[in-house]
Amino acid sequence: MNFLLLVIVNSAPLFFESGYLIYFADSGVFVLKDSVKIKKESTELYADSLVYFRERKLMKAFGNAVLIFGSDTLVGDSIYYYTESRNGFAFSGKFREERGIFRGNILNKDSTDTIYVAGGTFTTCEHETPHYRFRTFQSKIILKDMAIVKPVLLEVHDLPVIMLPFWMFPLSKERKSGFLVPRFGMNSSDGKYIRNLSYYFVINHYSDLTLALDMFEKRGLRGSLDFEFYRYRFGRINASYSLAQEWSPLWRKRWTLSGNAELGPFYGFRITGVGQYYSDNEILNDYSDIKENWLKREISSYLGFSRSFGRLVISGGVDDRLDLSNNFRTSRVPYFQIGLPQLRVKDFGVSSNLSFLRQYFKRGIVDTVRWGTRFNASTGYSLRMFQYIRFNFSINGSLGLIDYDTAGKPLPLVKNFNGSASFGTVLYGRTIFGINNAYLTHTLQPSVNLSFQPKLSNPVTDYYFTSPGPQRFLSMGISFVNNFGVMLKERNIDFISVGFSSYTNLLDTLQKSKFNTWNISASSLGQLPISIRLNAVFYFDSLKIKNPTVNLSYRLTLPMPRVNFEDSLARNTFSIYVNYSLSKYYFVSQTLSFNGNFNLGKSFRINFGGSYDFSRKEIISKTLSISKDLHCWEASFSYSGFGTRWDYNFRVWIKKLPDVKVEKSIFDLFLP
Repeated sequence: MNFLLLVIVNSAPLFFESGYLIYFADSGVFVLKDSVKIKKESTELYADSLVYFRERKLMKAFGNAVLIFGSDTLVGDSIYYYTESRNGFAFSGKFREERGIFRGNILNKDSTDTIYVAGGTFTTCEHETPHYRFRTFQSKIILKDMAIVKPVLLEVHDLPVIMLPFWMFPLSKERKSGFLVPRFGMNSSDGKYIRNLSYYFVINHYSDLTLALDMFEKRGLRGSLDFEFYRYRFGRINASYSLAQEWSPLWRKRWTLSGNAELGPFYGFRITGVGQYYSDNEILNDYSDIKENWLKREISSYLGFSRSFGRLVISGGVDDRLDLSNNFRTSRVPYFQIGLPQLRVKDFGVSSNLSFLRQYFKRGIVDTVRWGTRFNASTGYSLRMFQYIRFNFSINGSLGLIDYDTAGKPLPLVKNFNGSASFGTVLYGRTIFGINNAYLTHTLQPSVNLSFQPKLSNPVTDYYFTSPGPQRFLSMGISFVNNFGVMLKERNIDFISVGFSSYTNLLDTLQKSKFNTWNISASSLGQLPISIRLNAVFYFDSLKIKNPTVNLSYRLTLPMPRVNFEDSLARNTFSIYVNYSLSKYYFVSQTLSFNGNFNLGKSFRINFGGSYDFSRKEIISKTLSISKDLHCWEASFSYSGFGTRWDYNFRVWIKKLPDVKVEKSIFDLFLP
């Protein structure tokens, strides 16, 4: 028989439930046995048996004792818990928190929900005999905040690995100020290094700041500041600054300043911006961790805005571009555009806009400033006849005003006017006879395009913004797109597409023959396992093919014999993707690239890749990565090389605590 008893303690009800109950009235002691359950507010206590001392507000639970408070759980052979002060003790117990499990000889919980562990261990491994654990003499666990342990010894399969005098790690999901984990390693350009010796500072709910220091054996020191601000309906701002003091090869200071912003809307205005400024053209190449930035030869900055007034759109801003190869700078300070409301009646539409541009050029020591304004208008009409025949007509015009023409005359007026008309259709066909209801199919899409511009009287200008374009032309373009495939049970599947196109100026009297140059292209469609792309130029008068380009790609996935891993029932596969590219223009370029992976079960993965240049007879890039899921741990090895540069790392980390890791590259600091 189950007994249920309600006791009022400090105006909060205390519920007792058990299969057997004894009450000693003279001493105010309750003895409960058989599936005991105690509940007070959000705290619950379960045990095989329990003694409650009413006067002392003390519970002593024995046998499979479990104390639940909020989302956390305290388990022990026996638990003492004071209902008034909310202090508790667990003997030979464990405490389960969201990040992992603490075990100890004695676990003490105080009223502030802080846990003290004596002679304990911590692990995130769910196995009864964990794969690893942190052994410590003392631990202080501040719930929803952090854990502090001292000293701490990492054991893997009971084998001591590393010992530290103390360690702290966060338990809160909220942002917290504190030191971040640094990175150690070595590469060809920096030598041995320590990166990200940093402190993360939470300023308020909307912003934070990170201070960091990097140390490089071959370069010197580099400090950085990173600021981030984000607030809903206001926007986001990021800003970064770094200062490097290098001692090799020259004693010099180098800096970077960058940032981006997305603000608004403010009264309908949205503002976006990106800024990148460097002390010299090579600093991005020297300090970047991203391989693609090693070849980056242009930096850009801009600040723009946009605002809609019904169907009227206004946009503009300023921007700056610097070509790192030749130190050429181009700045638009400012530019803006007004998009006027579009007029549309069925298939007929008219659109227009007004724009202004002031541009600054710097080529070496020569500075140039130009400006101009332009009005553009365009109209188009589409017509479909008999469902398969399409006609399109368009007319474009512009009127521009610039600062001066090539003769130095101020404020010249520049006009432009052109139009086009196109015709296209689609023709379908299939073989008369088929095999097992399978037919070969051919789809032909011919099109003809006419473009014209009348002779216009314009001043000679060298500013592209209001350039009138070529004078008086009438051109025709012809194209044929052929898709070949097969029809299976009324379903058409295309495999190969072949295209021919040519262009000629009908007013060019010096041209010997019309449509002499034809562009030829062929490509496989997605249904084939191999991808083929061919392009070339055919000259009809000489019957020669020039400027060929070939691109072949092949992807293969094969099952592999099962490997006796822990998850050996999973399928093992091998995949590889190979790409060959050949082009002949002024010079010959021929490369072979590949990447692939081995999936050995669910937990073991190998990725590899590389590229080879046949013309230079050298390997351009190479990559290799190996990763293994070790239940509660994960391990990976990676290597990448690009030209003469290379980098590698070997890392083992706890999946639930990714900042707790051991990197192979840390040993490079102690190797010659």
